[in-house]
Amino acid sequence: MKKLLSLPFIIIFMIASVFPTIAIASDTDPDSELELQQAISLALENSTSLKLYDEKIVIAERNYNKALSDSKNAVGKNWESSEERIALKKTEILVPLQKLNELDELKWQKQNEERNIKLNVMTKFFRLQQKENQIELQKKNIEQAISELEMQKVKVKNGLAAESTLLSMEISVDNAQTALSKLENERSAMIMELNAMIGYELDKNTQISKQEIPFEVFEIDDISELIMENCSNGYSIRQLETKRMLTEKERDIYRNYSFNVRPDEIDDLEVTLHKLEYDIRDAKISMERSIRVDYNNILNLLDTVRINKLSYEKAVMQKEISDKRFTLGMINKIDMDKVSLACDQALMTYNNSLIDYYLAVESFNFHYMANDR
Repeated sequence: MKKLLSLPFIIIFMIASVFPTIAIASDTDPDSELELQQAISLALENSTSLKLYDEKIVIAERNYNKALSDSKNAVGKNWESSEERIALKKTEILVPLQKLNELDELKWQKQNEERNIKLNVMTKFFRLQQKENQIELQKKNIEQAISELEMQKVKVKNGLAAESTLLSMEISVDNAQTALSKLENERSAMIMELNAMIGYELDKNTQISKQEIPFEVFEIDDISELIMENCSNGYSIRQLETKRMLTEKERDIYRNYSFNVRPDEIDDLEVTLHKLEYDIRDAKISMERSIRVDYNNILNLLDTVRINKLSYEKAVMQKEISDKRFTLGMINKIDMDKVSLACDQALMTYNNSLIDYYLAVESFNFHYMANDR
């Protein structure tokens, strides 16, 4: 189903020579770094929702076992009215199936929550790295803007430029510094969200490690087959089909064990069955639409990765030319730094597109490729 085509090389998420190691201060050990897998493990360990599911599953297992016991006791039990007979048959036939379905649903919800936590931690982790990249690049932008401002001041002093040109450049520096403050505030909020998930103190300055992202092309051999598989085995659809089966069981109990020719409950259950048929049909249509839209999004993100890779390679060549021209005295350092900064920007854009692609693939696998999805 899933075909992985390795590219000639593995892309390192952050190139150390361009983007320094993340340096968020730690309250306890400034050299410690939180690894992605460690963050996922902490989030799973500290999840109150998973603990609550464990408690609910224990209760649901107890209720299911009781339903089985009650079902055995109901067999052959005497009854005196149509209502008692139907109630006994529900206890014997229907209730055990309902309790089993409740138990299975809780187990699936717990498993789904575990996968969801893993995906959320991964997303927060990589988005935080993206934010760190943006901050480092913005600092370089500010340094470049200040250098250009200082050079312009020299030109004004020597009568080579009008003094009015300084105002716009000073405003640019101020705007760049304001943008940096905004990015740093956003980073703080992201760290707080990550801390909340992994059980750290909210105000802890968590330091995360750089992550290496292997870039692999994700392809689906037959998307129609994947759609059919999800429409048959996708949990949301299977759950609707189980509800339909339980409703049919209840209707049949009224049909077979009621003294009335056609009790009113049968009409109500028939209406419910018709609605469930429409719900199942709509759920399958929605499933197909979601798979096709999400896969098309992955294909578009892959195109973006390839375009950004070419742009970065072009920027690297321009930087090499700029460095040589500076060595030969053909350009000054500020002009060389402009080209170097543009190369850094191209690298960050490329790395961001890699992360966007990687997370989109992981999300797709989570929703459509996992067992018991």
